[in-house]
Amino acid sequence: MMIILDTSGSMGWDAPKADYDANTIYSGDYTSNGIHIVKFDSDLVTEGSPCNTIWVEINGKNRKRVECIGNYLNWFEEDAPRRITLARESITQLINDNQNVDFGLAAFIDGDYSGYGGYIRHSISENGSTIVNDLSNLTPDGGTPLCGAYYEVLNFFTGRNLYRAQYTSSRDTSVESQIGSQYKTTDEYGDVPLVKPCQNLYIIYVTDGEPSSESSVNSTIKSDTNLKVGGTTRITACDDYEDNSGEMSENCLPKLAEYLANPGSGGLDNDSSTGNQKAFTYTIGFATDQQLLRDTADKGNGVCYTTVGTNTDSTTGCVVVNDIAAAFQGALGEILQQTSTFVSPAVAVNSFKRTESLDNAYYAMFLPSESSRWTGNLKKLKIYKGDSTPGCTALDIHTPGIVVDRGCDPALDDGSNRIADGRSTYWNTINDGSEVGSGGLGAALLNARGTF
Repeated sequence: MMIILDTSGSMGWDAPKADYDANTIYSGDYTSNGIHIVKFDSDLVTEGSPCNTIWVEINGKNRKRVECIGNYLNWFEEDAPRRITLARESITQLINDNQNVDFGLAAFIDGDYSGYGGYIRHSISENGSTIVNDLSNLTPDGGTPLCGAYYEVLNFFTGRNLYRAQYTSSRDTSVESQIGSQYKTTDEYGDVPLVKPCQNLYIIYVTDGEPSSESSVNSTIKSDTNLKVGGTTRITACDDYEDNSGEMSENCLPKLAEYLANPGSGGLDNDSSTGNQKAFTYTIGFATDQQLLRDTADKGNGVCYTTVGTNTDSTTGCVVVNDIAAAFQGALGEILQQTSTFVSPAVAVNSFKRTESLDNAYYAMFLPSESSRWTGNLKKLKIYKGDSTPGCTALDIHTPGIVVDRGCDPALDDGSNRIADGRSTYWNTINDGSEVGSGGLGAALLNARGTF
């Protein structure tokens, strides 16, 4: 999992302060359960606060004062943490609580070349403590090159040339085959490749603002003939989004996320023998809720989270969470659900002629959860034997023996037993793909019984 952390100058600003919680004891100069009288401050007597305006006689004159419980006063005078501080704490918690997950870290270039793009600060590895120990060294500075930093990570994943990372000495040069020029390909990593066989990669992108103008990287992306979504469609135009000047400008970030989620046959390492690996993108808007992050997560087959707003439906926008830590946990929970789906394929055998197999292929699927009850399903596909295969015609030409869906399309991700997204299994009429809770025998039985 690669975390891309916004280290622009605004990450040094104060974060929105959490609401007062009467069940939390706040430290400070006041006795928590005591009643105190302090100088009048209109911010203390807002609607819903436990404070009251009173008049006190001082030296023969009535003075306006505030009477309030000490715990609220301690909260009120508590300094708001900086955004970068909350990000560091949340990433530390995420890594420490998930020792079985390999993490990497990318950040924005700072110093003389701030705003140029991003760089790989730590490669993805099992040694998450290295990232944790280094977080305090990240200093907010410069602009917000959201697309440029993401493009750097894309090049890193796919063993291409460095885009702008060569302009910082803070990068992890161990991932480069030619220092300052090219990233290592999968084969050059030796026994522990970056892109592992039949495993997907995941990106969590954290930012607190709109992007800087990124016309240069957009031009580079649109002229890149190797970027083909699904292996066929080049990126030749990108949509406009609001930038940090309040203007609408082109940004190719969602298109890049779409490419990583659909790199085409052979996957990220361009090797069909290792499976069709992809990279899925989750976004976190820290004190921001913007269309760019929604579209990036949508195109990248992930989920968008935000710390502002009220939306709770991931299909209509970014999902609101209480804080950045909750966003990380939400993203990780979604990722672990995807990566932990168990699939067990089986081929039907003719009971009367044991040497002959039928053309049915059954996939038993289970989705682990925190409870002891896991969701399960059984899905049916077909072994292609020609146009006699149900759902196939003479126009469908496949290699005999491959697994197809009810529309006679190849049903599995290349090099794996995972049912591809968008495929329609038998026993239903929807594109249920690898979703355990959708379609299959489970839905057929439910429809047959009815709902009571």
